[in-house]
Amino acid sequence: MLPLIYTDTDGRDIGRKLTYTADMEIGADTANTFELKVNLDDRLPVGGGSFIYRESSEFGGIVDAIGTETMTSPAKAIYRGRTWTGVLAKRVLEPPAGLSHLTYKGEANAGIAWIIGLLSLGDLFIVRPEHSGFAVDYQFYRYIDAYSGICMMLTSVGAKLKLAWNGDKIELWCEPVMDYTQTREIDSDRLRFTVEKVLRPVNSLVCLGKGDLEERTVMHFYANADREVVDGGGNPLPQSLFGADCVEEVY
Repeated sequence: MLPLIYTDTDGRDIGRKLTYTADMEIGADTANTFELKVNLDDRLPVGGGSFIYRESSEFGGIVDAIGTETMTSPAKAIYRGRTWTGVLAKRVLEPPAGLSHLTYKGEANAGIAWIIGLLSLGDLFIVRPEHSGFAVDYQFYRYIDAYSGICMMLTSVGAKLKLAWNGDKIELWCEPVMDYTQTREIDSDRLRFTVEKVLRPVNSLVCLGKGDLEERTVMHFYANADREVVDGGGNPLPQSLFGADCVEEVY
C-alpha cells in the first residue's frame, strides 16, 4: 500500500502511514469526501484542517471531523473530510454584482487560475501556467459550486480537470478527454475498470405541459443518430429514428 502522508493543522508534513483503510470519493455525482480509518491505538496526531494525501496523486483532502468506532475489533480512529475536489465543491460561483451570470473567455488553464483567485484559494491550489491548447468562452450556471462549474467549463471544449499534490500545493490543470472505448493504451496489469459507451441513448422526448386530459400541451423533440437535436439554423430536427431505434421518454 502506498504511504499516506499527514500534516499538522498548518499543513506541515509530520508523518506517514502505511496501514490504513480509506474510502475517497472524487468526481461528478459523488460527495467528494473521504473517510480514513486506522487502529485506535495507532491514531494520527492530526486535527481539524490537517491534510492527508498521497504524493503526486489526486488522493487527499482536509480533515474536517475525527471520531472513534468501537464496534469493531480492534477499535478504529476515523477521520473524515473534504477531498481536494470537495474543497472546490463546497465553494459557490456567484454572478458579479449587477450581472446575471459569471462568464469567462480565454485559455482554459488561465480560466481555472482565475476561478481559484476569485475564491481566494491560492494558498492551497496552484494552476499549471502552460497553455493547455483549449480556448474557452463559457457562461456559468448561476450559483453553481466551483468544482461543477470548472468541470462543465472544461467539458464544453472537450477537456477534463486533473489534479495532484506536487509537494507543496494541489496542482490543477486540464487535459483532453480520452475515449477509452476507442483505445487499447491501458495497462491491464495495473488498472481494473469497466467502460461503457451508450450507443442508443434517449432520442425522443414527449414533453407534457400545462392543461388536463385532451387540453394538455404536448410537444415532441427528437435527436438524430448523431445525437443532434437542432439543425444548422437552430431549428428542432424532425424524427429520424423509428421502431426499435426510437428510445422514448416522457418529460
